[in-house]
Amino acid sequence: MASWYFVLARTGESLTGFVVPADSPGIVRGPKEHNLGQHASNTVRVHARGRQGPEAFRLGAEGDGFNIAMATFNHTRPGVAAGANGITKAALNIALSYASAAAPSTRS
Repeated sequence: MASWYFVLARTGESLTGFVVPADSPGIVRGPKEHNLGQHASNTVRVHARGRQGPEAFRLGAEGDGFNIAMATFNHTRPGVAAGANGITKAALNIALSYASAAAPSTRS
């Protein structure tokens, strides 16, 4: 469980990023989301009820939240791609092993 949340909040027409302590008043953690493959990821919706985040929790300049989130994804994508590549290689090896063991021998 996270002690801090990265929150994108609408400020006017843009999104601003905040890093907010999970136990802040007004922060409500939703139920765990169903993830198709990332079962170990504890993904939840976080709601801020009836409060504005303190200026001290703001990350970057007002309106930079979307760009900050996308820049973070740019740093995590290579690791996700490497993991997907490894899983694919393992699945291929298992399939080849299964197919080799299940195939009738054609040798005389």
